[in-house]
Amino acid sequence: MVTAPDFGSGRQALADEGRYPDVLVTDVHLPDGDGLDLLDHVNRRTPPPPRPRVIVMTGHLDAQKVGQAQRDGAERVLLKPFSLGTLLEQLRAGHA
Repeated sequence: MVTAPDFGSGRQALADEGRYPDVLVTDVHLPDGDGLDLLDHVNRRTPPPPRPRVIVMTGHLDAQKVGQAQRDGAERVLLKPFSLGTLLEQLRAGHA
């Protein structure tokens, strides 16, 4: 598992050829950027590795951002606050 506390380190983790993630869980608002830009980075990878599942979370009910995340391929948008159980349930759902 790779964790990244901000946009810059998230983007760097996505650029690491040897460790492309199976799942990307990102917040919309990151300390130094926008998590939806990480989703865009995933979508523009050339050549594309297997695309990770993407779960976006947000504490701001911004219909435009939620819609953008869904259009760009986020499998789920979780509205904060949510429980760890909710996130784990979503992660397990992808393996069913």
